[in-house]
Amino acid sequence: MAKRKQLIKALLLLFLLIVLVTCANQIAPSGGDPDLTPPIVIEIYPKASTTNFDDNYFEITFSEYVDKRSVKESIFISPEIESQIEYDWSGTTVEVSFEDSLKPNTTYSITVGTDVADINNRNKMSEAFNFAFSTGPEIDEGRISGQVYDANPDGVIMCAYKIDAEEYNPVENKPAYRSQVGSNGKFSFLALAPGTYRVAALRDEFRDYLYNIEEDAYGTLYKDVILSKENPIVQNMNFKLTRQDTTPPDILAVTMTDDYHFLVEFSEYIDSTRLSKNNFYLFDSTESRLINFEQLFKGLAKPKSLFLTFNDSLNEDSENYLIAKNIFDNFSNQLEYQSTSVAVNSEPDTLRPEISGLKTDYPDNRLGIVNPAFTLNFNDGINNVLALTALALFDSRNRKLNLEFDFIDDASLKVIVKNKIESRSEFDLKIDLTKIVDIAGNRGDSTETIKVYSINELDFTGVSGSVLADQNYDNLKVVLESVGTGSKVYNADVDSVNNFKINRVVPGKYLIWSYDDKDSSGSYSYGNIFPFEESEKFAYYPDTLNLRARWPVGDVFINFD
Repeated sequence: MAKRKQLIKALLLLFLLIVLVTCANQIAPSGGDPDLTPPIVIEIYPKASTTNFDDNYFEITFSEYVDKRSVKESIFISPEIESQIEYDWSGTTVEVSFEDSLKPNTTYSITVGTDVADINNRNKMSEAFNFAFSTGPEIDEGRISGQVYDANPDGVIMCAYKIDAEEYNPVENKPAYRSQVGSNGKFSFLALAPGTYRVAALRDEFRDYLYNIEEDAYGTLYKDVILSKENPIVQNMNFKLTRQDTTPPDILAVTMTDDYHFLVEFSEYIDSTRLSKNNFYLFDSTESRLINFEQLFKGLAKPKSLFLTFNDSLNEDSENYLIAKNIFDNFSNQLEYQSTSVAVNSEPDTLRPEISGLKTDYPDNRLGIVNPAFTLNFNDGINNVLALTALALFDSRNRKLNLEFDFIDDASLKVIVKNKIESRSEFDLKIDLTKIVDIAGNRGDSTETIKVYSINELDFTGVSGSVLADQNYDNLKVVLESVGTGSKVYNADVDSVNNFKINRVVPGKYLIWSYDDKDSSGSYSYGNIFPFEESEKFAYYPDTLNLRARWPVGDVFINFD
């Protein structure tokens, strides 16, 4: 009997031990719908806006169990506390304590960033949580808020530098105030002292709160923010992110693909508007001979590559080099001079040039009816003079249309239709391939016909409205951008009374925004984080536009100020 009681006690103790161990482990319950609810802060100590605070710790309680490391990396204290900080946990509450006392008569702002993740499903906080307290009788009341407009703003660090009190150098100095952006892109700083602030957005790849050139994407404002006791709140400070490029382009390889063609591969995208065949030449160092190129074109090369052709020959026994001079990337970084060795390839070019694509302003080979034009692309460089006699465009009554030509490069030809064309019309583009001749003399042996159409205006839509501004802007622009795959972008000027209209828009969902084109570049200027350059002011319409065919949308008002 006694042994039986001992066995029962042992089993009970084992059962209790299993229950305790199970409760101690923070694991997601099995089965059921996945946990998609992000954690939130439900309680803090001290209460927001507390004054005369004299403890050496604060507490934060979350709505659920959260990853402790993510919390430690997501709490921003401004001004920064130099002494060691300790984190003590009790359930879902963390106590953050400091070795030293806080500074007297100082407002402290605490931000819980959006990288805080729960235990169950790694859900992150959807937006940052802020509160502040003061060790003196008064608390600073300055606030700056706004939004980061980016495809993935989650986790972006917001930095506020008090430039009237410290040197602005984001490469070497950490910001006095920090916050973090959630999935909705919104941010806020609170409890800021009066003064002048330079605010920047930083995709801080190394989490060191310093700007790492070329590594970190950044966004700047169109002005510094001034806070005063009379005007302590500034809102609608908006950011777009970009990345700084300070490295000149580099030639990675030069391959002679046959006895006429050279494939040049670059380390990055090249500014084609500042490039010509005259930026390159060949040099035979053995014979001290310089050879110029005949053609430059994209053809079927990869995005960061191009082709050059010459109508000469190289000595296989010589040391031959391709020389490149004054090559610019899209950020105006300049490759001043580079010499690259070339291995001679004497294999003959026997391939005929072919049409590689037809590009029109609208899908399915459709032309617009206002300034109709299209681009014809070839797989190889072609004789420009002969090509102009090879093309003809005929309407449905077999009438030949008047065309103008503009070579984009030696393998791409823009064709401009000078006649007025009607909606829903059909055309035959005929190309005599016997007149499409490459540098080796290869040519086609037939005539190819491509069907081209004009748009049906009833298949399209449009949008119109006004930019609402409290002050005068000389050069406001409006941009309509499609949402999702197959990016479409429409640009429009704003007239003298701030109205705009965009016609012939492909139906779909769109975002619309306006910017002040101060530098008259025709595109939005992001500015520079360091050395500092102001960006251009912009504002978004708050809703997504669902534009349907035959139903243009009007009265779209973009609040600019």
